[in-house]
Amino acid sequence: MQQSSNDNEMSGPDWFTTFVKRHLRQSIQKSEATIQARVSSFNPTNVSNFFSNLQTILNRINLESADIWNIDETGITTVQTPDRIIACKGFQQIGRITLAEIGSLVTLAISVSASGNSIPAFFIFPRVYFRD
Repeated sequence: MQQSSNDNEMSGPDWFTTFVKRHLRQSIQKSEATIQARVSSFNPTNVSNFFSNLQTILNRINLESADIWNIDETGITTVQTPDRIIACKGFQQIGRITLAEIGSLVTLAISVSASGNSIPAFFIFPRVYFRD
């Protein structure tokens, strides 16, 4: 009986490492949790109803693509955490200077219209206990 090439590639401790090396277009990513109700609601009927309702509203109030804007935001901390570094074995403390404050979360927002217009990205600072 002749052995196939797959018989020589038995599962072992290095299987996953070699799999990743063979499939360069694949990457390890963290999945996002999605609730069941959201998954089941995303179907052709609901999507068709959404766009039908959207078209009705756009026609009723005469909105154009330049009037529809999308904004996305992300939080940025004002205190950075140090990256990992390579150090000699045996050293117990490897220091890196960083700010000793707790810091705050600043929001970075970006906005684009349906027509492709955009405004420059902008920061939203917290109002309470604001520090220059």
